[in-house]
Amino acid sequence: RRTMEDVQNKHKQERSEWETTRESIQAELDEAKQATINAQAASTDARIENAVDAATRAAEERDAAVAKAQSKQHELDQANAMLDELKADVQNLRKTNENIAHDQSCAGDAVSSLERKLHEAREQSRTMGERVETLVSERDAAMADVARLSEAIAQANM
Repeated sequence: RRTMEDVQNKHKQERSEWETTRESIQAELDEAKQATINAQAASTDARIENAVDAATRAAEERDAAVAKAQSKQHELDQANAMLDELKADVQNLRKTNENIAHDQSCAGDAVSSLERKLHEAREQSRTMGERVETLVSERDAAMADVARLSEAIAQANM
């Protein structure tokens, strides 16, 4: 249960990091768009040289923003891959918990069966004990009869 909570907490943390990364990428894209807009405004300037410089700078900024966005996309892809792994871990933990519950159920059934057999064996033992007591009593009675007959025979022979 604790491992499942740890996995869920890690999942929440990575989702938060992913959101932060996404927001950062969006902000950088917005900045790149704004830089492009600024470059377009500068191009309307009467001085063509300044417009070319501004356009060049905007292109460089855009290229840098694109490179940064691609890097962030790579980080995002890695975060998504880790998220998929966490989901798989959670699924495996759920399956393990199901297996444990099944094993516990089977063990409970086995214990119940053994308790029934133990009760039956005790009952058989009690019944056999009673039978042995009966046989001992019958044997004792028979030996007493034999002793009386032997004494009667001995007295008859005198």
